[in-house]
Amino acid sequence: LAQVVVAALAAITCIALAMAESHQRFLDYDWSDERWQTYLQGLYPPPNQQQALKFKKKWYKKTIDPDFDDKFEPYSSSPPSSSSTAGAGSGGGQPSVVP
Repeated sequence: LAQVVVAALAAITCIALAMAESHQRFLDYDWSDERWQTYLQGLYPPPNQQQALKFKKKWYKKTIDPDFDDKFEPYSSSPPSSSSTAGAGSGGGQPSVVP
């Protein structure tokens, strides 16, 4: 049983490393590529930063690396903080004070 667990962990580690390497190639990609720039300029309305990242990942998968996992997020990314969205629309993000 221990050998099976070790083998499974080794396989998972290899997959995780491959995904991390693929993600790093995505990050290192030359985004001044004319094909990407043409695609980006054709988007209407222009995407915000978060939307642009999603479009980049999908475009990269379709155009550059069909094996790229556009859903992969490296572990080093911190999840969005709830404080950044808390109170959005409750008076400029100021905390509510109950008397």
